[in-house]
Amino acid sequence: MRRIVLTVDVEEDLNQSHDGSSYGVRHALPEIIDILEEKGLECHFFVNGRMCKEHAALIRRISDRGFGVGSHGMDHSVPYLCARDEAWQRQSLRVATDLVTKTIGKPVRTFRAPNFSVNTTTIRVLEGLGYRIDSSVLPGRVVRKARLRKILDFRRAPRNPYHPDPSDLLKEGNSSILEVPVTENPLNPGAPIGLGYLNSYGLDKTLRALESAEGKLLVFLMHPWEFVNLASIHSHLPSWVKSACRHQPTLLASFLSRLEKRFQLTSLEPLLESNDL
Repeated sequence: MRRIVLTVDVEEDLNQSHDGSSYGVRHALPEIIDILEEKGLECHFFVNGRMCKEHAALIRRISDRGFGVGSHGMDHSVPYLCARDEAWQRQSLRVATDLVTKTIGKPVRTFRAPNFSVNTTTIRVLEGLGYRIDSSVLPGRVVRKARLRKILDFRRAPRNPYHPDPSDLLKEGNSSILEVPVTENPLNPGAPIGLGYLNSYGLDKTLRALESAEGKLLVFLMHPWEFVNLASIHSHLPSWVKSACRHQPTLLASFLSRLEKRFQLTSLEPLLESNDL
């Protein structure tokens, strides 16, 4: 039976809303936590610094209830860390790390970059800050600026956890960081398998995507803003967002129940001691 890690990126609402609201965190995150607790499931939450400032009590609740908590950078105002130099990344990630650590009262050792925008510089910075796990690489993902210059290209990335090469993020090497790639959706290449896909395409198709995905370990991605009817708050959003962002607690609960029967759910930290990656 393959293993799967449930993850939640705790951040402001989708960038298309343009107003920096955190409606999803305020109204959906507590319910997501309750659903996970009712089912006794493990989950890892990547929290950005801004949410620690605005919703500290809620972030502490996540940690106090035994869920894993990692850093998700400061916020999404700078969408791509990999476009910034080492000094900027070090300063930004240090501030974010300090905010999460202060909020939950213990060190953070796991990280996910906004928009999966990690590079070798980020890995080097994370090593210096004492991180042990990164989960930012999304195999198959390519981002171009103005359709010309590539901002990132993860098409060669491994599908299984690995220690990156210091000079090439997409090759195995001797970094102290364990890279745990986000699972690429084989039914939607270059994109993750997550709650937005479940909302849009339903239970059976989402399970089919997971079962046909590559990798010994799968990573499922959720955002609080995907668990609210975001179009009712931001009327100008594109049609795909309207289908991906919906409040469907029964669907999520049913999906998690089916997931338990098909996969072994695990958390991130034990992977550091695993010999079967």
